Amino acid sequence: QADLKKNVRDWNDCFDDHEFFGVFFLDEVHVRFQRFLSSCASGDPSQIDLDILDFSKFTKKCRYKEINITVPRWLKLIQAEQVTKEGKRKIRDDVDRKEDKYVKRPKREERGDDENTVISKFPENFKVSGNYSDIFTKENRKGLDNPKFDDGCMMCHKIMGKGKCHKKCFLHNKAHERKTNDAEGKRWIDFRNKVEKAASGK
Repeated sequence: QADLKKNVRDWNDCFDDHEFFGVFFLDEVHVRFQRFLSSCASGDPSQIDLDILDFSKFTKKCRYKEINITVPRWLKLIQAEQVTKEGKRKIRDDVDRKEDKYVKRPKREERGDDENTVISKFPENFKVSGNYSDIFTKENRKGLDNPKFDDGCMMCHKIMGKGKCHKKCFLHNKAHERKTNDAEGKRWIDFRNKVEKAASGK
């Protein structure tokens, strides 16, 4: 509050120059307070982050007009969804626009593979017999230990059970590009069979 009174002209300039400065500032305050409360939740006084509540650098940027305004994601979503007079929703960010007609984006399975998709080099009999997403659920894997390679690295369920995975998978550099020996292959198939059995309810 003291800073606002001291630099009221600078703050007014920010509001005049940037349409979304107010919501940007409130979002900044909200995020910082949430981080501060999270640091308090640990119960350890040494972990409390008081520096996160220091807005001196923020106000200095406002004073010198160096502030970089970004519209918060939640506001973008609100702007993206508008109700027309006919009551139909227009979703600008998530659909393709063609002559005022809005078509939903196809699902990932329908869009096909892209440059980030890693195709499995493991044997075909490693794959599940049905739909991977329906079989390899958290519930069906409950109580089962994840199979590992002989060196202790965890096996990637998707690359082995589905036949493909994503480069951003945390196991990409460890489990996607390798060969299995007979013992490792048996270990995976036994695990997969147990998951499929759980999925079938038998």
